[in-house]
Amino acid sequence: MSAQQPVFEEIIVQVEQLSPTDQLRVISRLTERLVTFVQQRSSSRQMDSSSGYTTPESSRHSVVDILAVAQGHRLFKTMEDVEQYIAEERAAWDN
Repeated sequence: MSAQQPVFEEIIVQVEQLSPTDQLRVISRLTERLVTFVQQRSSSRQMDSSSGYTTPESSRHSVVDILAVAQGHRLFKTMEDVEQYIAEERAAWDN
């Protein structure tokens, strides 16, 4: 078990204690950050490829890489979209 594992597990426990709405907000925020990271990483790989230098990993594509460039890869584009969806679902439940 790595030294980071206890911290990770503590975070998971804390997230599980949040409301479903806040859990969705956490997922959305992390997704946005991950997509940005992957896009920046992909951009630097493209620059490496144009200079003739490629890394062994550059020929492989992870699922995250594929999702980052796929059209419509996320249902929600912003936190406001998530909150609007949740409000609409709640309104539907109340009717």
